[in-house]
Amino acid sequence: MLGKVRISTRLWFPVLILALNVVVVGLLGANALWDSLLNERINKIRSLTAVAVSTIQHYQDLAAKGSLTQAEAQDAARNAVRAMHYDGSEYLFIVDQSGLMLAHGQNASLEGKPLLGLKDPNGVLINQELINQAKQGGGFVRYQWAKTQGAKPSDKIAYGAPFAPWGWVVATGVYMDDMNAGFAEAVSMFGGISVVLMLVAGSIAFVIGGSITKPLGALTRAMRRVADGDLHTTINGLDRHDEVGEMARALEVFQANAAERQRLEREHADHEAQQEQLRRQAMLDMADHFEDKVGSLVHVLSDTAHSMQGLAEGLEKSTEDADALCGTIDSASTEASTSVEAVAGASEELAASMGEIARRLAEANSIASDAVGNADAANQMVADLNVSAEQIGRVVGLITDIASQTNLLALNATIESARAGEAGKGFAVVANEVKTLANQTARATEDISQQIANVQLQTRGAVNAIQGIVAIIGRIDEIATNIAAAVEEQGAATQEIARNVAEAARGTVDVSRGVSGVSRAVEDADKAAHDVSRSANDVAGIARQLRGEMVTMLAQVRA
Repeated sequence: MLGKVRISTRLWFPVLILALNVVVVGLLGANALWDSLLNERINKIRSLTAVAVSTIQHYQDLAAKGSLTQAEAQDAARNAVRAMHYDGSEYLFIVDQSGLMLAHGQNASLEGKPLLGLKDPNGVLINQELINQAKQGGGFVRYQWAKTQGAKPSDKIAYGAPFAPWGWVVATGVYMDDMNAGFAEAVSMFGGISVVLMLVAGSIAFVIGGSITKPLGALTRAMRRVADGDLHTTINGLDRHDEVGEMARALEVFQANAAERQRLEREHADHEAQQEQLRRQAMLDMADHFEDKVGSLVHVLSDTAHSMQGLAEGLEKSTEDADALCGTIDSASTEASTSVEAVAGASEELAASMGEIARRLAEANSIASDAVGNADAANQMVADLNVSAEQIGRVVGLITDIASQTNLLALNATIESARAGEAGKGFAVVANEVKTLANQTARATEDISQQIANVQLQTRGAVNAIQGIVAIIGRIDEIATNIAAAVEEQGAATQEIARNVAEAARGTVDVSRGVSGVSRAVEDADKAAHDVSRSANDVAGIARQLRGEMVTMLAQVRA
């Protein structure tokens, strides 16, 4: 889109954007300044009204304490409000809820008058609005009022605050014309500064634009002259170090390249003229050479035509011999085809047998794999049995220890019973029985230990035997796998043989067909031999015509 706009026009875009920004900032600043001035006035009259209300509250407090009567306190409060002035001539006033003027800081003649219907030129009921604002806790009223009798009304803003104990409304107002004047002055100053800035920016843009567009214009005109073929035009701006200088230097390179191309084109044209002259001379030389060579060739062609006639006669004789040989080959190919078909059938039967062997080996391989799995499971069971036997051995050892301790205790009991004398005889009998049982237990546990040792020995033998079986079955599985792989390879080879035999069978059929084709070709060759003989005669005639045409062509080339 910007490509359609001239650069000189585009250079003004930043200036316009700057102007727009200045206008927007000016409007926002003016609005902020106005709000600031207005808030300052509003806060000022609100504060003054609050001071007056505080003063009235002071006198109301004195009346509440009995220092003053209510009438005295109200008179003192009105006098205090009448005495309050600010900004030279500004004042405060008091009205009650009915609009009766109770105190006026500037015009005492208004006191005691009902002014509820007091209006400004726009119909705003000033006191009524102030009373309404006071009922809501305090508020502002904007209206117009003349500063002096007969003067033009000016904008004014007033604030009314309630004093509820006595039903009063305390108010004051200030004119806005001085604030408006200050605001207008500030806006005018900002506008003047903005205009100056715009003029400065415009001047800078104009100067910068001229420094860009003028050399670009000159460069554009130089480009047009170069494009029109003026390769000696002067290019300005070669000494510049900006983009214009780079464009000028690029145009200079383009100009030099165009001049070089023009020079090369002239040299090429001169070279083409020289080559044309050389080609002309070469044509003449070629005509002479052609006459020397082709003349002899035409003579040779005539002699060759006579030779072709002799060869045609020999070809007829050869075709007769070839026809007889084709009959012999056809019979041999028929017998070969029959033999190849028999070999193909045998190859197919061999392939089927190899497939059956491969299937049986696969079943054997599967059974061997199952046997390996079962042997592994048995090996694990025997190993578990060995562990259980070892655990039983530990239990038997524990029982043996207990029997030894029991035997020792029985011995101690026998000794003690002997010491006890007659009283310990019964206990001695029991001790002997316990000792006997302990000895029997020891012998039994010894037998059990021996049996467990035998079981462990047999278990270890079984483990070794099973591991040997597993190794043998694994070897059998490996051998079966190798045999299956070999059978599979043999099957593939057998199938390849069958395919090759089938191809051979088809080849013999093709040979038979080829022989038939050769036979037909021999017949065609015989016919062709007759045609060659006729063609030889035609060639002789053509050779004579060629000699005449050659003489005519050489005459035209040399002309």
